[in-house]
Amino acid sequence: MHELFLQVLSQRDLSKAGDLFSLDDREIKDELSEVLHRIQDIASASDYLSNDNNQSVVEICVTRVTSAIRSVQ
Repeated sequence: MHELFLQVLSQRDLSKAGDLFSLDDREIKDELSEVLHRIQDIASASDYLSNDNNQSVVEICVTRVTSAIRSVQ
């Protein structure tokens, strides 16, 4: 997984989340399974509904993944 995605998803680092949009779409698509698995782990956590930071991380990552999927043919 790209270091930037790893940092955002593992450390829930919103300060780097916007940088995800600088990554190449194909690279994201190649890592899609692992990225989605990590997103699911965050969203499945017992405190997810009360943790605004984790919700924001998931929202930004899902948006970036969706954008990559639409762009890569």
